[in-house]
Amino acid sequence: MTLRAKLALDCYVGGFLHILLTGPTLLLGMFLARPRTLARCSTVTFMKLLGGGSLAIAYPALLAIKGVSHITCLRLVTTAPIAPFAEALGIFDDIVVVRDGKLLPLLKDSLSVVRRLWCSEALVDLEMHSRLRA
Repeated sequence: MTLRAKLALDCYVGGFLHILLTGPTLLLGMFLARPRTLARCSTVTFMKLLGGGSLAIAYPALLAIKGVSHITCLRLVTTAPIAPFAEALGIFDDIVVVRDGKLLPLLKDSLSVVRRLWCSEALVDLEMHSRLRA
């Protein structure tokens, strides 16, 4: 899948899902009132799917989070081109790779990641320009 196709998929499908899921997400957020702190988290999952620059920029913050005594695992959800860079940083305990070359493997891996991270304690999205960032 080309970058243009990925951007179009993010724009149209992401826009539709954003409209569809914003209301229920806000209602659940008000109802559950979960704390926005890492004080009780033992695993933190980061998401970076396109480009590794923000991983380099966030490296000091990642080191600080890794140094917190009660955090035992830093996990990264990423794509195949970013995985070697993330491994070279040597900070992540678990790197989950999503295949984004074709639509069917992308859907399969996305559902697998959602299932795997369903009860994740903390999720940090480093994809600031994606339609599903909010």
